Amino acid sequence: MDLQSLIEVVIEQVRIGALTIAEMAGLPLGLTYKAAESNTPATAMGMRAAERIRAYTEQRCEELGLPFFAVSEEIKNFGDPAAKLVFYIDPDDGSSRMPIWQQGDLLPVTGSCAVVDGQTVVAAYGDPSHNEIVLAIKGHGAWILPLDGSGTHNTFVTRKPAQPHAKSCMYVDALQNDETRIAFSIVMRELGRYCMNMRTEASCLTHLGRLMRGQCDLVLVHAMSGFWDIGIALGCQEVGCKVTDINGNDISSPAGSPRRDGSYPLLLATAPGLPHEEILKKVQEAYGFDYPGFRGKDEYK
Repeated sequence: MDLQSLIEVVIEQVRIGALTIAEMAGLPLGLTYKAAESNTPATAMGMRAAERIRAYTEQRCEELGLPFFAVSEEIKNFGDPAAKLVFYIDPDDGSSRMPIWQQGDLLPVTGSCAVVDGQTVVAAYGDPSHNEIVLAIKGHGAWILPLDGSGTHNTFVTRKPAQPHAKSCMYVDALQNDETRIAFSIVMRELGRYCMNMRTEASCLTHLGRLMRGQCDLVLVHAMSGFWDIGIALGCQEVGCKVTDINGNDISSPAGSPRRDGSYPLLLATAPGLPHEEILKKVQEAYGFDYPGFRGKDEYK
């Protein structure tokens, strides 16, 4: 399968979605719902972005002769379920910040990743707030590209090791309920020994993007709704970060996922220089090795 074609398609998918979000950001958003069996709200801009991404993907993959299957959070899956190539697409990751980004603050981002035979090959997200695309290519590294296509300057991403005693910041994406609230409090107390400043932007993708670029040293996620939320973890690995699930397994592809949607109960990502196994042990002690994730055991196959 031609790598350059996959890169082209993924970049254009996230560009279309992110530019749609930017286009509609000033309009009345209007809530709709993702599916009859789901009570998770979606935005009108997310649905419009999903429609445009689908139209582009179907047309371009037909032109390239690429059989594919697409799994999306906003619209029904489409393509050939038997295809070796699977796109995991999130048209508007971070939409729970609606009261904030309606006022022009951080907009949601659009994420996509190309998975071939269960392994993530290309991952990216488009960020309309910062006019950039964050791109990762397995075995080749990670880049920052201009979202609007202006100029030709692409930045190759490198990051320095964390300084364990500097106590920088971590980004956390965590939904809480009666079963997880106590464990979350314990974990935050323990993680504060490594990163004293906790932040959140409501987008798993941008959290991982910040880790990749050296803007934070730790990311904890246990609120993912599908693999589309964490595809860019590939970029973290490409720059030397460690990314695992709660049991220490590689989480950069959906191949090892215990869930139907390709996601995992919990993600822990740490910068080079931090003791990942030591931190992971504290997370395991708080949540338990059999932690099923915020949404519970019904998410499992």
